[in-house]
Amino acid sequence: SLVIQHRDELFAQNRATYKRFDPEAQTDIYAADRKKWSEGATFAMVQTLARDNNLALMPSFDLLVIDEAHHVAAESYQKIIRRAKELNPRLAVFGVTATPERGDSRGLQAVFNNVCDAVTLGELIAEGHLVRPRTFVIDCGLGDSLSKVRRTANDFDMGEVESIMNKQVVNDAVFREWNT
Repeated sequence: SLVIQHRDELFAQNRATYKRFDPEAQTDIYAADRKKWSEGATFAMVQTLARDNNLALMPSFDLLVIDEAHHVAAESYQKIIRRAKELNPRLAVFGVTATPERGDSRGLQAVFNNVCDAVTLGELIAEGHLVRPRTFVIDCGLGDSLSKVRRTANDFDMGEVESIMNKQVVNDAVFREWNT
């Protein structure tokens, strides 16, 4: 098995979870500071593995697990998937994500042909995995400015929001409200 992820904390978390369920399992790491393949499960950083010289050394795998699978449209992921399928045309690809809808509207169907399970926030809250969100509204007098913020893809231009919101007077007001 090959498990790929794009962030250090996910990398360590995934390997630790795997080892918790099967302490005797053979695992290894393919990242910038250690490049070892395992006969069991290899946990690889996308940024490292996607380099051509590293892909050339990749062995065949039966299963490719993609954490944060909404990133599969990126070329680095596509290179890994193409190479893994070249090495094993019968490769099974399994992706997990909490963000199945991409902001750029690029679909995941090029890699994944079905959804096995979708868990709603309500279900996660009911099962005790998440806390019920609480919303606080603090009027800092920025409504007019915020109403003019441009949208990019399906979201607000966060750079523009930051230029309006990230001011000491706003931060102080939020802190005071939170601290009471």
